[in-house]
Amino acid sequence: MTSLNILNASLCNEELTDEERYELIREQTMLLSRMEWLIATLLKISKLDAGTITLKPQAVYLKDVVEKQFVLWRVRQNKNADNHASDSGRIKTIS
Repeated sequence: MTSLNILNASLCNEELTDEERYELIREQTMLLSRMEWLIATLLKISKLDAGTITLKPQAVYLKDVVEKQFVLWRVRQNKNADNHASDSGRIKTIS
């Protein structure tokens, strides 16, 4: 939340270029996404702790889990590569 407050304060700077504003907003979006994931995870953990939901243990093959995660990782890597390629003309640093 502190990072979001800092980014918000930075956005108030009237001297920022459109590219710099875009980068700050993109950073805010990433932080909000991480916060959303964290809150959802904490809510799930609290439900487990309170006993309102229970886990159903089941046998899984480690190989299948690893392969699935590898595929997801590759998709994210490709998406990140595409995003970096489309952002290549944008300013990356903010002073």
